[in-house]
Amino acid sequence: MIDRLDHQTNHDPHELLGRREQLARLVRLDTPFSQVVSSWAGFGVHGEQTTPTSFVDLTDDDARLLDLPAGTSVTRRDIHLVSVLTEPVFRAAAITELVYEPRLGLDLAGRRAVRSGSDPLDSLVNHLRRVVCYVLRPHHATEGDTADDPQPDHPALQAKTILAHAGIPVAVAVETVYWRLIAHRQPSVVLPYAMPRPLLARMSR
Repeated sequence: MIDRLDHQTNHDPHELLGRREQLARLVRLDTPFSQVVSSWAGFGVHGEQTTPTSFVDLTDDDARLLDLPAGTSVTRRDIHLVSVLTEPVFRAAAITELVYEPRLGLDLAGRRAVRSGSDPLDSLVNHLRRVVCYVLRPHHATEGDTADDPQPDHPALQAKTILAHAGIPVAVAVETVYWRLIAHRQPSVVLPYAMPRPLLARMSR
């Protein structure tokens, strides 16, 4: 039963899937991912390092997104987005960032902050724009999962994104939303949905 996500609440599978689609629309916006997660959760979130920062070589696919040669060394940052005040700690989402530091132009103190900091890069560095390449709905490949029985700490959504400055990509990221966040609540008002429908612009003569 899908209510294994929250033993105090019975979750209708169709309702959860509907929530996931609404959250997917928000994730596709250029709003910082941590702000999307915080807005949906209804409380503040901050980053928490899951593994120490490391250095890895870019794969072909990530190299194309960063407009760099395959094999270029980048900084890998693995972060969980967790509740600021809620007890017990609520783990809502995760981010894996591959950062090409030379394009940030930071001094030594700035580079240390990127490597030791636990918050997302666009929270540590100003003037970065988030560009969403795509959003996936992962299949439940873990033993014990079924289509209507996701586990709270399994991915519900995964976005591939680029962080850019002045049109130059400085990082690629995989941003993951856990089913726990979707089961937690659904905002009563989702502001981007109040935007007007697209209309044909008037052509000047």
